[in-house]
Amino acid sequence: MQRKHLGRSERGAIVALTGILMLALVSMTVVGVDLARLAFTATEVQTVADTAACAYASAMQRDRVDPATDALEVVAGNSIDGAAAAPGNIASFELGNYSAETLTFVSGGEPRNAVKARATATVTNFFAGLFGDLQSSVEKDATAAIGCPEHGRVVLPIVVGECEFAAFESSEDCSDLPQLFQQPGDNSCWSTLLQEPGGGAATTKSYLPTSCCHGTECGGGLPGPPVAIGDTLFHQNGQATSVMHLLEDCVEADGLTDYVVAIVECDGNLTNCVGASKVVGFASVRVTNVQDQGTEKTLDLEFFCNDTGDLVGDISGFSDDCFGASSVAMVQ
Repeated sequence: MQRKHLGRSERGAIVALTGILMLALVSMTVVGVDLARLAFTATEVQTVADTAACAYASAMQRDRVDPATDALEVVAGNSIDGAAAAPGNIASFELGNYSAETLTFVSGGEPRNAVKARATATVTNFFAGLFGDLQSSVEKDATAAIGCPEHGRVVLPIVVGECEFAAFESSEDCSDLPQLFQQPGDNSCWSTLLQEPGGGAATTKSYLPTSCCHGTECGGGLPGPPVAIGDTLFHQNGQATSVMHLLEDCVEADGLTDYVVAIVECDGNLTNCVGASKVVGFASVRVTNVQDQGTEKTLDLEFFCNDTGDLVGDISGFSDDCFGASSVAMVQ
């Protein structure tokens, strides 16, 4: 059998084809490096957009005069492409309205309860520049909204009727939030915070911190039960002495004064605190005094806003529905 030898022209064609294939392989490899770097930078830019939106919304909630400046200070704690993020990486802030029902943001919409932040970055390509693509641009958006919490982990074993907030709902002024000086009282009741009857004082005490003690008895340290708007909570009349003992230690010895309570419908069940009522929201409350002895055991409660009422500019329209307990969340 005879061997067939390649001619000079055939050998040259193979060498040329091999060179072309190697060049194509190298090109794909170096472009792939740039693409991977671009994808990583895009993730960093998204993080900066998220951070900027949340920081801006939080500054609005705290009634800051210049939320953008506050947001840019927070942004500087992030990095993009190996360098600290700078104000120039934030292209814009857009105020508008976010609807939880339609899951949409409308720039300039009313009431203004949300902000969209747009972050950008320009990346210099390492290899793709050899083929003419010297730079690549990345742009990402994020939207944060201020609204009412729909869920909460309640610790203080009390529910309060929403009608106590009538003045606040009219004025949106935190000074009009209710003060309750005696529990149980009108439109407020003790509760185990459960959706079924039973549990009693033992369940209530299990939610209090372990550092709250009276004699040898201490709180159980269990997380408060998850409660959501629409849940039905059972409640009862009367103050358990053992619960009041622990609450007094929480407040006076440990300085644990601020809690979250559930706000419920003002139905007939709240008149004598026997029955169950539907949760309509949550509020922040400060315990200013506990009297755990005697027949007139007293719990002095002061509701307060975790924002300062009306917000910067014409941003409003949520405080009255949130019972002063608004929160910030990423929505888009």
